[in-house]
Amino acid sequence: MTPQKRPQLTREDAVKHFTPPYATLDFEKYPLYRLSIRGYYTKSMGDPTKNDLGIYDDAIFLITKNGFWAFNANTDPTNKGVAMLVPGMYFSQGLDLHQNRYPALCQRLGEMKVWRYKSDKTRYVDTGYFGVNCHSGGKTKTNSEACETIHPMQYGEFMHVVIETVGKYGWNGICVPNLLIEY
Repeated sequence: MTPQKRPQLTREDAVKHFTPPYATLDFEKYPLYRLSIRGYYTKSMGDPTKNDLGIYDDAIFLITKNGFWAFNANTDPTNKGVAMLVPGMYFSQGLDLHQNRYPALCQRLGEMKVWRYKSDKTRYVDTGYFGVNCHSGGKTKTNSEACETIHPMQYGEFMHVVIETVGKYGWNGICVPNLLIEY
């Protein structure tokens, strides 16, 4: 399930989310930032009373000093009970290969926090290196095990922006900060 159009947040409204306690935008230090919004389409897709899994009802925005791009995305696991990224500011991902197959933003630079679920369905926070990446999803499934995924028809454009902005510095540890929030 995919929205009919791309997310409509303005650059100005996206930038407003990057304030303390999260972070302020410093394009000299980090030339590219990502804003991920879980539940962006909650009221218009799936069950309007809850966060749905396995559909592209979220949004991801790329922000540079002079640019802004919007993408239909998924910030949830495809299936219930799998680890889910906790909202917050992360300085953990850089350009690398997802599953050694294709370029993506991969967790190589720092720890991330995920919710894990106990058998009684309560959740707790686990912090560490879990391979939480931002990669291409599938046409019929979001293909996520705690990762964030971009709709495959938009993934080429997403990676073009990432590589044009960050790739010129090489693949050695240039961080793409990500702020995940919930609507």
